[in-house]
This record gives sequence, structure tokens and C-alpha cells, in this order.
Amino acid sequence: MAQEQKKDMSTVLVVLSAITVLLTLYVGFFKKDAFSLETMKVGGPENMTLVQQLYNSDMYKTQQTQAIQQALASITAPATDTTETAAPATTTIDKAKINAIKKA
Repeated sequence: MAQEQKKDMSTVLVVLSAITVLLTLYVGFFKKDAFSLETMKVGGPENMTLVQQLYNSDMYKTQQTQAIQQALASITAPATDTTETAAPATTTIDKAKINAIKKA
């Protein structure tokens, strides 16, 4: 029984090693393709350099953090009724003011 457990354990280790090798190869080959696609999206290598500078700037990170926090706050905030009713007019206009408006 102990020998079967060792055999099973070695099979699991071989499978995990194979998966690790395959994933490493996949990332190694397709990461380049993904980067190439992103470079094309921004308009070439010159723009990619500018985009990387933008993403690494502290101001951009701060703006993104604020935008994300604001979005989360609006999602988690309870819904409120934002409809307002207009207050009835309380001022009166006499005929002299109406005539003055009409003449103008």
C-alpha cells in the first residue's frame, strides 16, 4: 500500500511538472504577441512608450484610484429619490408691470 501511494505521488508530481513547463512555454511565447497587440492598439512603439510613462505616473494612479472609489461609492450607495417638485409661485404681478413688460 505504501508503494502505491509513492507511485501515485510521483505521478502527481510528473503531471504538475508537465503543466508548469507547458504554462511557462505558453507565457513565454504568447506574452510577446499580447505586447505586440497592445503596441498596435496605441499606435506604435513611440506611443507605447508614452502610455507606459502615463501608467507609471503617480498622478495617473491617483486619478484612477479616485475614479474607482467614486464608482464604487455610487454602486454601493442606497438609491434616493432625486425628483423635486417645484414650489408654487408666490409673487404676483400687477397690471402696470405686465403693461411695462409688453411695451419692452
